[in-house]
Amino acid sequence: MKNFEGWRSEEGADARLTISDQSEKGIARYAALCSDFTADIDDLTAQLDPHERHVVHLAAAYATHRWDHLEGLAERAVADGMTSVQIAEICLQMTIYSGVAGFSDAMRKVALGVERTGSVIEFDENPLSDVPQTAANMRDFLHGERQYLGHANPQNAFSAPLYNAATFHGYGLIWNRPGLELRNRLVLAVAALAVVGPMNVLGKFALAAVSHGLSRESLRAIVIQTVLCQGNSRAQHALVELEELFSDLDKPD
Repeated sequence: MKNFEGWRSEEGADARLTISDQSEKGIARYAALCSDFTADIDDLTAQLDPHERHVVHLAAAYATHRWDHLEGLAERAVADGMTSVQIAEICLQMTIYSGVAGFSDAMRKVALGVERTGSVIEFDENPLSDVPQTAANMRDFLHGERQYLGHANPQNAFSAPLYNAATFHGYGLIWNRPGLELRNRLVLAVAALAVVGPMNVLGKFALAAVSHGLSRESLRAIVIQTVLCQGNSRAQHALVELEELFSDLDKPD
């Protein structure tokens, strides 16, 4: 049950003191069924290395605001060799996709898990002299000619102000930070967008991920791993989006 234990709510663990031994035994039997499912998911996602799986799990838990799960997931990630800075950077990047309102709550839960391993959360300085240009360079590096599609079109006066602000925050202040390597930032983006959408933006980042070295099989594995947090229906919806995207790419010109 090692995998399932990482998803156990710490709040739920405290609640064990208030229920009977008989109920505990019943819950353990049900939990064993969940553990079997997580083992099946791991078998389907062998393309991902352990750190990439931790990135997906932390992103999916954050995206669904499952703060109580973050503590155990962070502890396991550090035990598997990830640093506290990498985990903090995952939470910071998630503010792009899930908002900033729960960031401090999420970080406190993460810190509890990190500190149980003997580490602490420390801020990683990364001063930038020209954030707008840095943002433009990163956007171009990731998306190339696709960077201005849809809501990113600078001619769209209705959505451009928000997109420009989000670009400054995301591509300018976060994506260039050294605490999390580019590959894992792409893994995170695909996982988060598979949960929160929109699906056309998932497709945009999936293409960026493929352009920067991730295989189609790895992208499928990322989405499959999100099922542990968001459930089958939403994960299947994201898989259909990727399947259609790759099918269009494979059509002859």
